[in-house]
Amino acid sequence: MQLPIGIFGVAIGVVALAQASKDVSANDNALFHRNIEHAMNYGWLLTMPCAVGLWVMARPIVALLFGRGAFTAFDTEAVAKPFSFMHWDCLFTRVSKSRGRFSLPATWQESPW
Repeated sequence: MQLPIGIFGVAIGVVALAQASKDVSANDNALFHRNIEHAMNYGWLLTMPCAVGLWVMARPIVALLFGRGAFTAFDTEAVAKPFSFMHWDCLFTRVSKSRGRFSLPATWQESPW
């Protein structure tokens, strides 16, 4: 789950942050908003399939990783149910990686967080 976010999401964020900083320093707000919107769209394009795949494939993943030895079918079901809710983590992590606001001067920010 963290591999696509770590590789692609962070790469998109780093490139978008550098471009957004250039746009802000050039006082081009329209280009700034357009580039941040494109970065968010690309991020969602990568994150949504990962989240849906994790939600749909939770039971087979748990069965593949732990379905042997003392781990029974009941245990697989018990672990797969909470594991299937980890798809929300993909989505919320994607939202928290939206760092376009860090390229703005401090006077433009509404809050430090």
